[in-house]
Amino acid sequence: MCAANTRWIEYSSTASGVADDGRAQGCKGTRGYSIGIASVGDTFTIGGTTNKLHISLDGESGPYITLYSGSNLNARFVARDITEKMHNLGKADRRWDGAICVFENIPTAGNRFKIYSGTLGSASSVTVVSGTDSAHVILGFGTKSEVG
Repeated sequence: MCAANTRWIEYSSTASGVADDGRAQGCKGTRGYSIGIASVGDTFTIGGTTNKLHISLDGESGPYITLYSGSNLNARFVARDITEKMHNLGKADRRWDGAICVFENIPTAGNRFKIYSGTLGSASSVTVVSGTDSAHVILGFGTKSEVG
């Protein structure tokens, strides 16, 4: 009798490799991203004057994303909300449909949000900017690092 072996596969969001269309670049490269590096907690209060996130992916500005409003919102809930709102823009475009937001708690770097483009290669980039009723400062993007 043979016992089944459990196999776990972990995919790194910063790994180089091959994925669907990649928007040119021969489907190779890394994802562009923006990290909010300002110090933030792990719960957030988002209201009517701080509920919009203005994002540009691969040089294309989307309409702002309106975040769920509330008190003491879990950071992972906020990250999932950002991801779903980027996907729901209805653009039928890989850069938006494949974009993700994650919340990281790194002992040497602290709590931070990281938004990845849905594409790979040298044209892959993410920019978080200020705008009307912006949540970028609350989410730590007042000070940020952008790669791509």
